[in-house]
Amino acid sequence: MLFNTGITKHITTCDRKLYAEVVTLMLDMDGFTKGKCERPPYRCHSISRFVCTLIPELCNVDGIYMGLSRYRSKADNEVRVGLRKCDHSWLTTPTGTIIDVYPVGVMSLSAVLVVTRGKYAAFGGGLYEQSRLTTEKLDANLIEREVCGLRTFFAGMTRSGRRL
Repeated sequence: MLFNTGITKHITTCDRKLYAEVVTLMLDMDGFTKGKCERPPYRCHSISRFVCTLIPELCNVDGIYMGLSRYRSKADNEVRVGLRKCDHSWLTTPTGTIIDVYPVGVMSLSAVLVVTRGKYAAFGGGLYEQSRLTTEKLDANLIEREVCGLRTFFAGMTRSGRRL
């Protein structure tokens, strides 16, 4: 796999190890769910918290993920760009690098590693903004039920030779 060297120099060895651990976990989780009829409900908020229970070096963050939408101005028919926001949860490493386990608007085989430093941070970590308002809006009881459901569902799964 090819990586942008402008990004990799801002990702630490610790970030890479934690990301590899998350990717392995997410792929194990995906493999474990194959053939299962009933999967527990989950969203970014519950998946992020669940992964934190398994990899305690990571921190859950609630906030806003920002994206752009294009539209044509009625006044002059020119293309304009508007900012869109979405409540979201993601993980951060001890150095502040983002690991997004359930990325918005992206179909990915696994989590994505998002740079938060350097000249490309505006195109990565700059799209994420921590916000306590997001946490306050979340139904904490529902999220906890989802995390418990994930814990129960994956109870029989092994990870690195250990049961979860």
